[in-house]
Amino acid sequence: MALLFFYAIFGQHNYMAAIGVLVALILSLLPSLIEHSREVTLPWPVDFSITLALFLHIAGVSFNIYHDPDYWWFDLAAHFLGTVAIALLAFLFVYTLNFTGKIKMSIPLVGFFTFMIALAIGALWEIGEFSFDKIFKTNTLGDIVDTITDLQFDALGGVCVALFGMWYVHGKTKKKKWRAYFKKLAKRLVA
Repeated sequence: MALLFFYAIFGQHNYMAAIGVLVALILSLLPSLIEHSREVTLPWPVDFSITLALFLHIAGVSFNIYHDPDYWWFDLAAHFLGTVAIALLAFLFVYTLNFTGKIKMSIPLVGFFTFMIALAIGALWEIGEFSFDKIFKTNTLGDIVDTITDLQFDALGGVCVALFGMWYVHGKTKKKKWRAYFKKLAKRLVA
């Protein structure tokens, strides 16, 4: 990501992309900072999905891939994978609250809340794109078809994580190792 930062500044003189890369670099460090300050280790798929989503977004902005018709699929993949990262964090948080008894939910309800959080963040992203376009006179939002398609792929990412998460914890919480992990996670994040 640091290379994309230098490319955006020196290769394209695209200072907005450079600022975006800096924000992405900071965001990519957040899981490590949380792990260090709360003494909790997030599962590697969560760390990886966050970093991958940020990398794809910044690459798309830096190299203008989002607006290249040859890469029409890139925006959809970025929305799907970004929502997967958000939904993984949402599932971990909601399931941990449920597991520790802070809230009482069935596993399907945990999945539903995971999906709703992911979709809400996707909608907020689209609102952010709209606001960014109005303030900076850019064209990141696209047309209504682009917006709805983005939200559909956000929904797909949320559904995939919700279904996978429900399936995964159904068997894993019976194992002592995972019970201990969720207890430790809850103690560090919630307490």
